[in-house]
Amino acid sequence: MPSGVKMDSQGYTDFLTRHFLPYHSALPQSTKKKTIFMHDNAPSHASRHTERFLKTNGFTGNRLMTWPPQSPDLNPIENYWGALKQLLYANGKQYDNNEQLWQGILDAFRKIEPGLIGKLTKSVDHRLMKLFERKGRYINY
Repeated sequence: MPSGVKMDSQGYTDFLTRHFLPYHSALPQSTKKKTIFMHDNAPSHASRHTERFLKTNGFTGNRLMTWPPQSPDLNPIENYWGALKQLLYANGKQYDNNEQLWQGILDAFRKIEPGLIGKLTKSVDHRLMKLFERKGRYINY
């Protein structure tokens, strides 16, 4: 892992190239046609570099869904990060350097229940309905 925790747009697109694109290319054609790429509006996601990368790989228009940054009421990954951080900093744990922090992240990741991602993803429909009912106001999910 490079020094620091924040990811810039080059790191983000490199990550997508190494992990998402191989996964996506292995999907059946019928699934690929229906795939909508979702990310939030974090700086590395919203950059011109990332925008060009996604366009080059066919993710534009209705194939690209952008959420507001750090919107736990809409984006289930924010809830996942919350669960990860809770484990990472349990009992007031602190880290002295990036290597220790990275090891702590990996250890916390391994402790998270594998079904959590599916559970959070399946909750999106319910979250959207709640959001519509509240006319776009925060839903405290």
